[in-house]
This record gives sequence, structure tokens and C-alpha cells, in this order.
Amino acid sequence: MSPLPKAGVGVAAIPHPVIGGASLAMLASVAVGGIQTLTKVDMKDNRNAVIVSTSIALALLVSFKPEISADMPFWLQILFGSGVTIGSLTAIVLNLLFFHLGHQHGDDVAVVVGRSVGLEQLNQISLEEFVSALAPLFTGAV
Repeated sequence: MSPLPKAGVGVAAIPHPVIGGASLAMLASVAVGGIQTLTKVDMKDNRNAVIVSTSIALALLVSFKPEISADMPFWLQILFGSGVTIGSLTAIVLNLLFFHLGHQHGDDVAVVVGRSVGLEQLNQISLEEFVSALAPLFTGAV
């Protein structure tokens, strides 16, 4: 018994194609929000590219092959049975591994004569210093 039986009857009277169209519009809106979020991510950092690609790949795999989770225990089927769930969990775990645990990478763009050089340092040196410091990297002399 619904607390609002007339409202329940009204919702039940909505044709399935209308509900499908509304669901499609809502899904498209969520997808656009996700794409807008991803445009703010630095994809030049390979860690971010790995996080996004792995999460999307696993989410699509579970979505297109739902029988993958059939042989797992029930409590794991809950996690692996939904593309949204496995994609989200994958993104969270990889983000923790790459950005919050272990060795952190700085903003260094090169290693010259055994020391790391950042972009700001690289921009401040003269052309002659730049060529003499980085030429061995391209000629194989290092």
C-alpha cells in the first residue's frame, strides 16, 4: 500500500516511452557533467590517463558482459555486477594508489647530469645552457 495511492496511480499511468525518454535525457545530462569534469583533468599525466581508461574499460566490460560476475560469490556480485560500481571503485582505488600512497612525483620535466630540473628552472636558462645541458639526451651521449 502506497502512502499516496493516487500519486502512485498517476505515476503508473505514464507511458513507458515517456519514462524512457526522460531517463535518456537524465543519463545524457549526467554524461555531459562527467565529460565536463574530465576536461579539467591533466591527461598529459599518464597516471590520470590510466585511471580514466581503466575505469571506463572495466565499467564497459561489466556492462557488456554481465555474465563475468556469475561465478563470483554473491557479495562480490554486488560490486562487480554494475558497470557504474566497478568503474567508480576502480577510479577511487587507482587514484589512491597513484596520488596518495608511495613515492610522489614532482613537477620535474627532465633529469640533467643526475639532478631533476623543473619547468621554471628550464625556462630561466639561456639557449646555450639549454642546448649544452639537454643535447646529450637526444644524441645518446648520456
